[in-house]
Amino acid sequence: MTSHEMPAGRYLPERPGSGNGELMGFESTTPSPASTTSLSLSLHQFGTELLCQSTDKLIKALLPFKDVVAPQKQVLKLFFQAQELDRVSHELQRLANEHRFAGRSTSSIELPTVDAFQSQTGQLWYSISLVGEQCSLGTIDSLLIRIDKIDHPYVETSRLQLPIVDLMWYDQTFRALKVQTDTLHVLEMAIALVDLMNNVNDKGELPHPNQMRDMTSTLQSCIASLKPKLQDPEWRFDAGRHGMGVKNMQRAVEEAESVLQYLPAISINVHYRIPRRSKDIYTGRQLQMKAIEDAFSASIPPIQKRFVIQGQPGTGKTEMALKYAEEHVRQYWGVFWVDASSSANTMLSYAKIAEVGGVERNENAAKHWLSSCVSPWLLIVDNADDDEPLEELLPLGTQGRIIVTTRNRRHISYNIRGCSSLELGAMDDDDAKVLLLRAAHEPTPWTEGIAKVAMEVCKHLHFLPLALIQAGKAIVTNVCKLANYISHFEDEADRIHRERQRRRRQQSSPSFSRQVRADKESMNVFGSYEILHQSLIGAARKEERFRDALQLLHIFSYMHFQNIRLDILVQAAVAPLREATAVEAGQRQEAILLRKLGIVTPPQSWRAWLQDLARSIVARFATPVVLPEALKNLDNLDAEELEKDIRRRLREALGVLVSRSLVLETPIETDSKPESHQGVAADETERFYMHPVVHKWIRERPQDDDSAAHDALVCQYAKTILMRAIVLQGGDTPAEIEMRREMRPHIDHVRACDAGIHRQFQKNRQSRAPGVLSSLSRNEDQEPVFGPLRAQEYARYARVYLECGLFSEANALLERVESYLVERVGNHHALTHRVRIARSETLYALTFWNDATKLLDQVYESQQSTLGQDHPETLRCASRLAASILTQGRITHALELCEATYNRMVKVYGPDHVESLKCVQQMARCHSYFLNAPKAVRLYEQALKGMTARLEARLASPAVGSDTDGAADPNGPSESDVLYLQTEFATELIKDTSPTGRLRYAEAEQLLTQTAAKRSALSGKEHPFSLLALASLGRALAANGRTAEATQLMGETLEVAERNHGSDNLAVLAGKAWYAAALALHGDLAAAERYFREASDKAMYAKASADDGEHPDRIGHAWLLVDVLVQRSKLAEALELCLDLRETLPKVGGHGLGSKHPLNVLLGKKITEIEQIMRDGAMTASRTTILMEE
Repeated sequence: MTSHEMPAGRYLPERPGSGNGELMGFESTTPSPASTTSLSLSLHQFGTELLCQSTDKLIKALLPFKDVVAPQKQVLKLFFQAQELDRVSHELQRLANEHRFAGRSTSSIELPTVDAFQSQTGQLWYSISLVGEQCSLGTIDSLLIRIDKIDHPYVETSRLQLPIVDLMWYDQTFRALKVQTDTLHVLEMAIALVDLMNNVNDKGELPHPNQMRDMTSTLQSCIASLKPKLQDPEWRFDAGRHGMGVKNMQRAVEEAESVLQYLPAISINVHYRIPRRSKDIYTGRQLQMKAIEDAFSASIPPIQKRFVIQGQPGTGKTEMALKYAEEHVRQYWGVFWVDASSSANTMLSYAKIAEVGGVERNENAAKHWLSSCVSPWLLIVDNADDDEPLEELLPLGTQGRIIVTTRNRRHISYNIRGCSSLELGAMDDDDAKVLLLRAAHEPTPWTEGIAKVAMEVCKHLHFLPLALIQAGKAIVTNVCKLANYISHFEDEADRIHRERQRRRRQQSSPSFSRQVRADKESMNVFGSYEILHQSLIGAARKEERFRDALQLLHIFSYMHFQNIRLDILVQAAVAPLREATAVEAGQRQEAILLRKLGIVTPPQSWRAWLQDLARSIVARFATPVVLPEALKNLDNLDAEELEKDIRRRLREALGVLVSRSLVLETPIETDSKPESHQGVAADETERFYMHPVVHKWIRERPQDDDSAAHDALVCQYAKTILMRAIVLQGGDTPAEIEMRREMRPHIDHVRACDAGIHRQFQKNRQSRAPGVLSSLSRNEDQEPVFGPLRAQEYARYARVYLECGLFSEANALLERVESYLVERVGNHHALTHRVRIARSETLYALTFWNDATKLLDQVYESQQSTLGQDHPETLRCASRLAASILTQGRITHALELCEATYNRMVKVYGPDHVESLKCVQQMARCHSYFLNAPKAVRLYEQALKGMTARLEARLASPAVGSDTDGAADPNGPSESDVLYLQTEFATELIKDTSPTGRLRYAEAEQLLTQTAAKRSALSGKEHPFSLLALASLGRALAANGRTAEATQLMGETLEVAERNHGSDNLAVLAGKAWYAAALALHGDLAAAERYFREASDKAMYAKASADDGEHPDRIGHAWLLVDVLVQRSKLAEALELCLDLRETLPKVGGHGLGSKHPLNVLLGKKITEIEQIMRDGAMTASRTTILMEE
């Protein structure tokens, strides 16, 4: 709006103390304040009343364009922005009234300028008046004039529309409205903060410190988001008209930001997810810390700041990062940690960050959440030593501060905007001396003699912090004295150096000279640790706790150095006992059930009987399981007593290691601040870690005995501990699942070590085998012997990979176990069946549905012949097979198998058992594929009623179903099972387009709303099942005519699903089709066509279709595309697609059964309809041509 359009009598107040002048391009008619020592603003000068009136008018003017069948996206965007401005303006009006009537002033606000804090309030209200008037008289009035000029009703295809899309003024107006709203919101929060400060009591205490913290954090975030918009040329909307307005908003933001300097030092920290505290004896490094602080200072425009700390092992990189986090925690809303020492640990760390953000537990989701989080956060990426580019490790965007610690010199040259670095080396002389004496607990004041000896030790250790700390530990534990430490150190360092050189020469390594130089650099630290290790060896001859400590230290070196959980060790001892008890109980229950039903299992063949007998004899004389002494059950205790004994013994051994800093204890991980990390964590979450240098040194230190044999033994200890801690039956509590997920880095590390040891054995055999024998043994890729123990390891490790979402890795392990079992026990053994069923679930998760179905089919055929059709195991497999067959589109076959299985399950379990009800649910799915919605709804309703009753009974009485007839399901359905069934049922309701079915659309929407909320609370808002519930809710909203809400919800959900699971995931493809259907109802046919084409791409379904057929999902999506093509007058393409579908449909499910599908009839009708439209169009065109010729 230009100056001549301004209504008469409107004016803008001057900035207090600024004198008369032009504001926002307009001449001010307001006189200057009489005095510069006070600020006086009348209430009407605040502009809030005028702003409220203007926003009310704007919303009223936009309402007719919003409440139509298919409102434009631009209109909705503008309307929602106007609503936000209206909220802010009315909140400002409320604050203005409070300032007028709350006793702070009478008719005006008198604020003495001598009180800087109080003066700030007047400046804020003045800024509100400036921005409010500009918004009211400039942006809103201009927009209202444009709307008034539109001829009402503006009708196009019976829809009222604003002619926005092709007009340049829309972007300018929306951006102006957006930044003005954000500026007023910032000023509103600043005023609220000032008011909150006025409530400080006589002791200087805040009545609501948490509220102050949250408001401060929000204000900082909003300012950080707004500043770049006010400086970015793309947001400098129409500078000729609004130039002074932008400057006023920039000054307003500065006024709001200056409020923060008057606030007390309140911590805005909410999340502090750091694994441990820095060491209490942290010393020095002030200049380096100042470098980080300077690099992280505010910048305009705001950019993500990154700082790389590079240094050799033992220089204190991680300690510096921890210290910075502790000293600056108050200024960060969130402080997070990523262990980048391995890809597995990186993924696990980001998964924990994702939990904080309430998003899916994966790396991409966590990075995306951090990138979009406007609250200030700090991310520490520790041990990023690989050559992987840092960009792949870090979240993108302009938000946050990131510290990276690394030994890799390549990363120090990481040169992008906002990135700084330093190379951390030796400590300053005086700081090193202080650190050593504090670590040695030398009493102060230190004498000149002690200080001199300490300095000599520092020189020998080259002033490296880690070596100094270990020297102090050796002194404080009486391994040696400060005076004779150097002689101890030189003896051990020389011995290690000689031995490592000898071993390397024997290996004839081409990198020998480089490794010797690396040894010299590391020897300062290694020598310090070797002194402590030798002290353990001496004490181990006398005391059990030292022997246990020595064994644990070596075992830990074959696990990952971070997050070594005490409960993993405990479970390795007691879990096999509990699992064996559970297996025996299950076998007894199954035997009771079989006797009750009169089911006789076919007898074993003589060959199978002899195989079992041979295996039992071999097992009886097999080598005992390799376990460290501390975990053995020598007294045959029960699980409870054994657990108590194991915990006591492990704590004593770990106490020895912690006292020498060979192993360090991790405080319990919470969102608490560093000052609250006190005491010992609870038993179930006690965690320990090793410094990476110690971790490597323990594995590589010289041994007096056969080094390779010793390494193999200790590695087997670690493998066995991890294997035994994983149960294959049960173990489904959240705590147990979380423990197994955290075991993955340990499993990866021990498997890598095991492979390295095997390669070393191969080389040793080659070097010792003369002549021909040497040439015969040169196959370095030869796999280790695969026996029962390795099969157990692979099967149990596979469960961990499955629960971590690493389906390819799990499938590879299970495939190897399956091959071994087929070779040793045959295709018909129960173990082979279980492994194949587990593999089928893995393949299903990988969307290799054909392969999954083939495996289940093999198991089902085998169980029918060995166990009989009515055996519970056979019935459960039949139910799984039916579900798998349905995914291939073999609907008739799936339905027949479901019905037959259900009848047998009713006989075995009864109609209300969970397995029977799952069969009913499967039959409902089949009828849904047949487009028989009424029948599917009835079956879904039956299944949901029964499953809900079983769940309620289980929750009310955990012991329900524990009767001795064996037919019970003591666990019953899970809440997740019921929620999934609710989602399917409600979705089926909106597929019923009959008049009776439409009456239940509101019920479907209500049920899906509840389900989506419960899903998000139970599994997180980005869990696949949560996304499914949200997408289904979008379908219900669209069915009920709320297409604008539906498309917005489904678009956001689809974006998350594609980010987390990829665009070729079959569930994502289904989501695209649902989104396309909602877009079509909303009137956006072009976008609907695009998404339907993506969802019906035949190449995407190759893994899921049966070998001889198409996939029904693809055909269903293509069928919906036909309607969109017809609406867009692409009749020839629509007809061609229909003809192609009619030719393809008989292939669905194979054997020509697809021709019986109801869609075949609908296709015939649609082809006739399109051909008629084309004929009518041709006749009309012909008549038009004749008339024109006449």
